[in-house]
Amino acid sequence: MENVKIKKILIAGGAGFIGSSLANELIVSGFEVVVMDNLATGNKKNLNSRVKFYLADIRDEGMVNKIFKAEKPDIVINQAAKVYWDESEKKDLTADLLTSAVGTINLLKNCVIYKVKKFIFASSISVYGCPRNKIKMSEADKIDFADMPKVLFSYGFSKYSAERYIMHFNSLYGLKYTILRYSHIFGPGQKDDAIAKFIVKAVKKEKLIIYGDGEQSRDYLYIDDVVRAIALAIKKGDNQLLNIGSGRKTSANKLVKEITAATKLKINFAYNNEKMDNQKTFMDINLAKKELDWRPAVSLRQGIIKIYKSMNL
Repeated sequence: MENVKIKKILIAGGAGFIGSSLANELIVSGFEVVVMDNLATGNKKNLNSRVKFYLADIRDEGMVNKIFKAEKPDIVINQAAKVYWDESEKKDLTADLLTSAVGTINLLKNCVIYKVKKFIFASSISVYGCPRNKIKMSEADKIDFADMPKVLFSYGFSKYSAERYIMHFNSLYGLKYTILRYSHIFGPGQKDDAIAKFIVKAVKKEKLIIYGDGEQSRDYLYIDDVVRAIALAIKKGDNQLLNIGSGRKTSANKLVKEITAATKLKINFAYNNEKMDNQKTFMDINLAKKELDWRPAVSLRQGIIKIYKSMNL
């Protein structure tokens, strides 16, 4: 992709937390950016005024075709997804599949029709599940859905299904792609994030309940680092599946300590002793370092400080 002229980029789900940050960064970098979003979780106010916006759902094949026909993008980035896993499992088992898989297929078909140069897809660490004998997840690992927690199954399976369709379109039509499996992305303005909730509890002097023994962990990556990885994937990492994370696991217990150190707030917490699916996975990011020449630049503590300063509490 190094010598290919890229002018216009279409971002599906571009008004959400990651998508809007990406759209605004690409505008500043000189690209023409088009966003389509159904605003189920996104907000048009997040976007730079120079971003062209369509109120549209990627599940609507006719609307997707109209946008492609009008805009003829060079690159398509799919950030569209349902966010809340428990909602998917309890209320509508088809929601994730329709958005991640069927919606992705709608985008892919139009990419072929309108000769899009590359398709970039936002996948997730969730596809790995919670393997019993492994905590460092690599792109080469075999996916076993028997290890998928119930609350993650629909979300993780739909993301994995979309990945396979993307690879299928590559084999059929030569459509270039990069699939990025994100870890837990955090940053200012994110709704219902654990870090923001912990900080609010501390400021209000409310007791924080930590489930289980607090040793369940996540791989936290700051928003600016994931945006930089996506931007690099526009011209690098062709036909690669890449982990995008910090390469470290952070337990709930450690997160409390990091927030305390970063904000100087005292967090009053207690354990509820509820038995948990003790997920402790984190990502092997060596392939992304090699293929994208990328590595995380913002530490967990630096990111917490940025969130705290943005909250105006």
